[in-house]
Amino acid sequence: MRRIIFATILIFALFGITLSQDNKPATKRHLPKTGIKYSNPFFAFKVIIPPGWMVGTPATKNTHFSFYGPKVGSEQPRIDLLVTKDKQPLTEFITTFKAAFKKAYPDIEFKTDGALTMTTPKAKETYQFTATFTADGNAMKNIYTFLSNDERKYVLSFNAKETIFDSLSTAVDTSMRSLRIMKEPSLTDDQRKEFSRHYNVGVSAAQNGKFDDALKEYLEAEKIFPDYDELHMRLGMAYSLKGDLPNAQKEFERAALLDPDDYDYHFNLGTTLTKNNKYDEALKSLSRAAELDPEQEQTYTNMGVIYLLKQNNPEKAIEVLTKAVKCDPESTLAHYNLGLAYEGTGKTKEAEREFKDTLKLDTAHKGAKDGLERIKKK
Repeated sequence: MRRIIFATILIFALFGITLSQDNKPATKRHLPKTGIKYSNPFFAFKVIIPPGWMVGTPATKNTHFSFYGPKVGSEQPRIDLLVTKDKQPLTEFITTFKAAFKKAYPDIEFKTDGALTMTTPKAKETYQFTATFTADGNAMKNIYTFLSNDERKYVLSFNAKETIFDSLSTAVDTSMRSLRIMKEPSLTDDQRKEFSRHYNVGVSAAQNGKFDDALKEYLEAEKIFPDYDELHMRLGMAYSLKGDLPNAQKEFERAALLDPDDYDYHFNLGTTLTKNNKYDEALKSLSRAAELDPEQEQTYTNMGVIYLLKQNNPEKAIEVLTKAVKCDPESTLAHYNLGLAYEGTGKTKEAEREFKDTLKLDTAHKGAKDGLERIKKK
């Protein structure tokens, strides 16, 4: 019997952090290439931090959030985020910012400098510059990204020695360009505290497998702040893990409605729609997820499963599963399902290759072994 396996995302994380994990049949687990999402409901932002980085204690009194990367020798790479209430035009804000920088480091030279194209509907203006300067005898580089709405300025920065900066600049710039600002909730301090209490207790309960308790806390949090998209994401996951797929679908739909540009919401909605046997709708959600983040293997793997299992379209399955393998050459799921797709079109040589690649990653994979046996008999 040919088993087609699809990937799932599960959300079990600390407050504001989204982590993903593949389902059980996969032999290895990888962080998304683009990093991990961090969000905060009260400062109203989301950012994708580089793979392997984590949020930590703010580094300075002028920083609200600091994200720390793996050490490079004795150096600790760090991205800082400052959020400040400021209604002046962004150009004036940046001029003042640069003047202070120039005063502190007279030899500073601003390199790339100008407006930035970003996907963040709530930002009225965006800007980025890079600069070089000398500090304590060290050649330094930095990059600053600015976002502004009517009430707030968001300043994301990365400063490092030149050699460290150059080695991390691509990942850091990708992270900075991911910064999105959301609508700030109108909550009192007491409401924020109460929301955080219910939300965090719910997260803890979910992490311990107590999904009924998690749902109870999340629903209390929803009464306080019903438009927090990440809350609906977690409600969806809790319902899903309880086997309540209709309510899971409803919550993922709500999350995607509140933030149509969040990959996780569309991926999880697509996966849930697949489980609910709504395949055309699932493909639509998964296609949207692929548009938002074209580097995620599990999106294409799940699309391939639908084409294979429910739409009898192995040619289309080959197209998307080839993308899955390209995104993650070590995905057992992608190689195995691609092997099935090739087998379904009579391309036994290619199918054999994919089944063998599956077994390189998982030597006990029964489906791949069975696939090779079928090919030998042809």
